[in-house]
Amino acid sequence: MNASSVRNKNRASSRGSLPRFNEKEKDKDKGVPPQTNGGDVVVETDGNDNEYASTSQHGYGASASSPSWISGSEDNREYLDDPNGEETEMEDEQSRLRKLAVEQIEQDRMATPSPVPPMNRHSASAQGKRNPKAPHYHPIPPTYTLLPAVIGSLIPLSRSVPDTKGKGRAIDLRVTITRKRCEDLILLSAVVLGIWKLGCGWGEKALAGEISLLVGLSIVYTFVRFRPTRLKLPSPQPSANGRPQSPQMQPHALLSANVRERMGRNANNTGNGVSPLLLGKEDRSKSAAGVGGVTGPNEDGQIGIGSRGCLWGTEPREYRESLDDGIFFALLLGPLVASALLHAALTQLSTNPESPLPGDWNIEFPLVLPSTPIWKSINTTSTVPSDTIKALSALATSRRNLVQLFTLCGFVLLVHLTRSLHLEIKQSKQSLSTPLSPQIGSLSLERENSDHSKLSAQQSSGTYWLRLGEWKRTRSVVGFSFLVTGCCVIVKIVTAIIGRGVWSDMSPSDIVIATLFYQFSLYVCVRLARRGFTLGELGVVCNAATALFMEVVNLTRMKIVLLQTPFIKTYRLPTPLLTFQLALIPGSLLAGFLLSPLLYLSRHLAQKPAHRLRFPHEKPVHRRLLALGFYGGSAIVCGGLVGLWAQWLLNGRNPWVWVVCWFFEGRHAWSRPALISYWGGLAAISVAGWNRQLNRARRHRRYTVPGTSSSRGETPNHAPGVGQEGDTISGVASSMMDAADQRLPTLSVNARRKFFHALAVVMFIPGIAVDPAFTHLSFSVAFAAFNFAEYIRYFALWPFGVSVHLFLNEFLDHKDSGTAILSHFYLLAGCASPLWLEGPSEILCYFGVLSLGIGDALASIVGRKIGRLRWTTSSGKTVEGSVAFLLSMLACSGALWLVGVVDTFRPTPYIITTTLATLLEAFSDQNDNLILPMYGWALGILLGV
Repeated sequence: MNASSVRNKNRASSRGSLPRFNEKEKDKDKGVPPQTNGGDVVVETDGNDNEYASTSQHGYGASASSPSWISGSEDNREYLDDPNGEETEMEDEQSRLRKLAVEQIEQDRMATPSPVPPMNRHSASAQGKRNPKAPHYHPIPPTYTLLPAVIGSLIPLSRSVPDTKGKGRAIDLRVTITRKRCEDLILLSAVVLGIWKLGCGWGEKALAGEISLLVGLSIVYTFVRFRPTRLKLPSPQPSANGRPQSPQMQPHALLSANVRERMGRNANNTGNGVSPLLLGKEDRSKSAAGVGGVTGPNEDGQIGIGSRGCLWGTEPREYRESLDDGIFFALLLGPLVASALLHAALTQLSTNPESPLPGDWNIEFPLVLPSTPIWKSINTTSTVPSDTIKALSALATSRRNLVQLFTLCGFVLLVHLTRSLHLEIKQSKQSLSTPLSPQIGSLSLERENSDHSKLSAQQSSGTYWLRLGEWKRTRSVVGFSFLVTGCCVIVKIVTAIIGRGVWSDMSPSDIVIATLFYQFSLYVCVRLARRGFTLGELGVVCNAATALFMEVVNLTRMKIVLLQTPFIKTYRLPTPLLTFQLALIPGSLLAGFLLSPLLYLSRHLAQKPAHRLRFPHEKPVHRRLLALGFYGGSAIVCGGLVGLWAQWLLNGRNPWVWVVCWFFEGRHAWSRPALISYWGGLAAISVAGWNRQLNRARRHRRYTVPGTSSSRGETPNHAPGVGQEGDTISGVASSMMDAADQRLPTLSVNARRKFFHALAVVMFIPGIAVDPAFTHLSFSVAFAAFNFAEYIRYFALWPFGVSVHLFLNEFLDHKDSGTAILSHFYLLAGCASPLWLEGPSEILCYFGVLSLGIGDALASIVGRKIGRLRWTTSSGKTVEGSVAFLLSMLACSGALWLVGVVDTFRPTPYIITTTLATLLEAFSDQNDNLILPMYGWALGILLGV
């Protein structure tokens, strides 16, 4: 028995004996007759467990989310990610499914000429009914699949000489259309449109050149990063029966999205130097990068290294599993949005408007410095430009700086990816240079061989950073970040000297601050929200975080005389709305950063069993003290430090008093209080209703406890006088209510999630229509509240940590497989981003709410109910669902125009925008709540909706 097994047993025993989910109850619901399992008892939970019992049953020690295929209350063996990175327990059904798949592939590969007896159909079908749903589960089997498809043909050469196979030469003009290529083409087409608008439409050839260079380098990187590998196993040994054996080739590593086990987190037991088919169950689950650094088959069925990009200092197992890493979104979506923002500012500036504010926004005029330069291409008739022209000129110059900021972030990310790829190739070569012994090649059934475990650990190349150690890893990341920052400053200086300057609007201090913060945010997000981001989602989130941070820096500089710039360099108009957004969102993150020691202690104390503490009876007291310390510290940070900063930017006006006064300055004195009451009532009713629904589901859920007699059909003996009397009237009434609750249907996870999408439509469309400025501020308040709610859940803060965790855990899908729960953040940010970007088009302000609340929800429902024609075999998205997405979006947009909520817009560009957004939703495996609204808004602005 090795050290890892001892540690795992100790961890299991420390948590106590937890009930296992009753498989017979699941079989009963699916029509499968229950099978007796000696040694199990059925226990019904009554919903009256105390906090700590509920915590144990639902795996809430450090508030990690459940696996992607299980809701939180259905998984009683999934635990939180340990701070030291140890392995997480797996769910029995999913492990058995993977084991069967691995054994079947092993049998096919090692099959002998003797026939294999067929599998029992009855048992196979019964087993199939008990399998859990796959991440991309689709209840109706597909009839057709569109992709991948091959277009083109072979053109034979008439005078060609036949080759050795008797075939003549031909010109191959065939092109394979895959899901990934369609996704990249949709995004690249929008980026090319932005380049053309800036370069040809506005004469910004330098910006167009920077974006074009970034696009070219991104394409080159995606072409050269993947290196197919064909590995050979040792030469076959003579068989005992004298039969010849065929040469053995390295089988496919089972690391695809459908049969991949969750990677292990212990470096000592990771074996990547041997085929996963030759490893045991535990060893396969700990294989992080395949054999010798080789990842599993990609979407095209190829095996090799470099198919997934990683930052320097991170590993593939720290990212969320998806069909692809979304590299183009990480590199190009930011420049696309920035190009659209600059195009919108220049378009508005060219019309010489009376006010810089969009639409009928009821907010005070933005701040303008007297020294603000006028945009070079604007011809004004008056000798003194108006404040509107100055404000829009400063906005256009700032957004030009934003384009350069995002291209800088893209180049920094490319440097990280390239250096990480170089390390991966180097580790792969070192792993392949170590020959495998012949005994390892014939180790298909000898899975507990100690020599094999030692060799696997020595040849591990997928856990390089884990084996390096935390201190050396952090030191390497910090040193590399400063090296990249210095190189960026040198590149700016050298290109300026030769007359081809890049990032010309950014000073060296801007480059240093932006690159360091961008790299810091990338690394922190990967480490804290482990397995919560793909590379594409990570790049988009960190781009937005860097832009917000630079706005905070620039607004602070504006108030300091020695550091003051000629204009206010913010990427939105510098109104009080921007001031409060920067105080709320970065301020809430700053509170978590400053109070991180208290949060860490709270999480550590919640994870540690009471019997391991020196004073176990004081654990509740310590948890309460830590929670009160965090609440008090947050009040001090937000009310003191952040509040004083906001008051400084508001020229001495108290921000709390300003909010109260502005609260009654809507169209009517009662309109904003009525809107707040409407939102609060909907939120309270929804949360209360879902709490009752989820409590009812937990109350009547049955669990099995091994080692007792109830599962064998035996009736437990009651103590004399207990339970012998007839039920009282209250007991009968309670039993009748419980029976009625049991007959009520329990919604699936998808239906639960789509309910909140529909709730977003009901809540946000009236707010945007009645008072967009107030809704802008309300979105910022809600996002800051979500930050604190995640602090409470993730760090197990008393007294709300358990309740928040259990509530959110019921709405998780396969994209919430990390330690942090991010779906509600993405939904709120997706609905709010078109409004936060402050574009000129009214219909595009609703694009996020319509695409996520109506289009995405209907696409999911229609695709699951009647979907037959799938786009690809790798995802469950159907053509019928995409058609529903498109038609519902167009119908709702037309309805908004008919009732007079939005002004007239150009229908043709809007249809093109909605169609491309629909296709992107069908092809992309990134989180569409985050990607779709930004892409649709940017494309609509560039097309002139």
